[in-house]
Amino acid sequence: MKLSLDCLPCLLRQSLEAARMVSVDDEDRHRIMTAALEILSRYRNYETSPQLARDIHRMIRELTGCADPYSALKAEHISAALSLYDEIRSVVQDSPDPLLTAIKAAAIGNIIDAAIITDIQIEQTILTQLSQPLAHCDIDPFRRLLARAQTILIIGDNAGESVFDRYL
Repeated sequence: MKLSLDCLPCLLRQSLEAARMVSVDDEDRHRIMTAALEILSRYRNYETSPQLARDIHRMIRELTGCADPYSALKAEHISAALSLYDEIRSVVQDSPDPLLTAIKAAAIGNIIDAAIITDIQIEQTILTQLSQPLAHCDIDPFRRLLARAQTILIIGDNAGESVFDRYL
């Protein structure tokens, strides 16, 4: 993802959220935010927002000694996703097109991103979105490729979303 100016306020918000998750001390949070602003002030040295986010989160780890400020939130998201597993599996299996429904479930699982949305209502969102059509769907070419595939690699990047990838 190419770095744009719109990334900066989001990354600053992420810094504050992470600071709140790992520290109850105001002085620690001020130190984290000062360091985050210092890194953000050099945003032109970065090509992508993930590179900038990496350095901000590295700094937070170094200042706090906490390897993952989002660990409790991730565990909550995984638990919420697992609580839906059987229900969504039934929806996929009973669907007139299980492959398409499994793809939708996997795509919808991508909304679970602790760095972007920390207060998502996973159950309500997943079930509501699963009944919606995909904005763009190339299922037929995908089916042809899938028929010839010897292996498939699914890359998940957010805690909780991997639960929804299992249907595939």
